[in-house]
Amino acid sequence: MKYLEIWENLREQSRILLILVGFLLVVNLALIFIVISLSLKREIVVYLPPYEKVYVSGREYVLLWARYFTNLITNFNPENVEERVKLLTQYAYSDDVKLALIEEGKRIKKDRIEQVFHPFEGTWKLDPKTREISVKGRLRKEVGGEEIENRTATFKLYMRIIHGKPYLVGFKYE
Repeated sequence: MKYLEIWENLREQSRILLILVGFLLVVNLALIFIVISLSLKREIVVYLPPYEKVYVSGREYVLLWARYFTNLITNFNPENVEERVKLLTQYAYSDDVKLALIEEGKRIKKDRIEQVFHPFEGTWKLDPKTREISVKGRLRKEVGGEEIENRTATFKLYMRIIHGKPYLVGFKYE
């Protein structure tokens, strides 16, 4: 009789443990579902000077940084070129890019070049395969107050995003 009581107690305990394991399994599955659904709907908060909060994700994130880099690279004068180069070198992908930016900055300051690039709205394009961002706009260049260039140009920018941080790989005009 004593063995039967022990057997019944063990059976009751195993039943309680089985119910508990089932309950924990359901809770874990619910938590996994919540985490996956939240990660698919996540947004990235980007802080750009002058410290504005902007909520973006994916393609918009890349284009936002592309606009910022394009403004820094294409609009300059001898007085602000050093500051712009300093900002851009923080995002340079390699030392070669940093050196190219520094050399270009020195040339701009020495030759007293001023440049303004006005992008045309609706012309921003992103090629995800080549990581090329292109935009058409009006390019105007002056040296010593004399206009040397005034034309429609295409500016191409190459970026990489690594762990959420953008890096400038290269750029050119066409």
